[in-house]
Amino acid sequence: MSEVQADTQPAPEQPPHIVRPTAAEGARPFVLRVLWHPRMRLFFKISLALGLLIWMVLSGKLDLKDLADRSKDWAWIAFAGVVLLPCYLLASLRFKVLLDGLDMPCSFGRALTWTMIGSFFNVALPSATGGDVVKVVYVTGAYPREKRAMAVLSVLVDRVVGLLGLFLLAFTVSVVVSEEGHGQMHGLVSLVRWLCLAAVLCFGLLTSKRLESSALRQRWFEALPLGSKLEKLYMGFAGLRTRPKLMLAVLLLSMFNHSLLITSYLVLAHGLHLPIHASASLIVLPMLFFSRTFGFAGGFGTGEAAAGAVAPLMGLDAGDGCLLMFGFNLVCFAVSLLGLPFYLFGGPAVQRGKIKDPENDA
Repeated sequence: MSEVQADTQPAPEQPPHIVRPTAAEGARPFVLRVLWHPRMRLFFKISLALGLLIWMVLSGKLDLKDLADRSKDWAWIAFAGVVLLPCYLLASLRFKVLLDGLDMPCSFGRALTWTMIGSFFNVALPSATGGDVVKVVYVTGAYPREKRAMAVLSVLVDRVVGLLGLFLLAFTVSVVVSEEGHGQMHGLVSLVRWLCLAAVLCFGLLTSKRLESSALRQRWFEALPLGSKLEKLYMGFAGLRTRPKLMLAVLLLSMFNHSLLITSYLVLAHGLHLPIHASASLIVLPMLFFSRTFGFAGGFGTGEAAAGAVAPLMGLDAGDGCLLMFGFNLVCFAVSLLGLPFYLFGGPAVQRGKIKDPENDA
């Protein structure tokens, strides 16, 4: 009987054959993970910015002594900083309008506090967009859990709208200014127009009803990490197509905001006694400000490098272009420090309590 049972018992399963990766195959993903780690990316960004600044100083493109010699007219330099102050009010109003349009109302005072805190951390943290991360923390902490995805979306859309406003401002100026006024900027003008067209088409595609209801897109999102959260973000973003008045309002506020940035830049150029072509600057500077997004602590490094490259289009040599942008970054850095008191003494806006009464929100 025991022999029969022995014959009928299934044979024990053999362990599957494990194929271990070779050293090269195993090292490649590990190396990529290390290189793509947020701290390593931050290290590369800081190294790039510092490397560019050091290279420009050593090569003579950025003459700090010349900047010190030119910084005699402090009234105009201070006025350049004063012109930047309304930008924070406009950015706060834009963010409030965006939150209200996404059914997440808040007071202007709270939106101003969040904007100022984000501005401070844009320069306090090495990344030029580090303030957005801090801003997300405060915004998500102020709303119920079910609205956190929309809170994250509001900060992302606010950043995208800000950048899109730059391109639309340059596009508007390129249309208003006559072809004869473009001078040697025909290539840049064409690039700006194509970028604006591509941005509008991309927005229309991403928010289209067909893509929103696509089963393929839904399956792709489900396969991604945090797929359900990404789905909520996308559905909120796609819903913006049904709110054209909201998008128009925030875009107009963004363009007005960036026009003040350009005005501050031109005022600083006057204070440093650097002759600059105003009409050409209205087209060039939006692209130049976009390069500051990739810089260090608010735009250092990449901003100066880009300014030196496009300086001839504004009637400056490369050295003066780097010098002017470096001075502008210093002014922006100083003004952004005004966000520190909001961070330290911001009251309810820096607390993680939920917004209960938006009308009476402090």
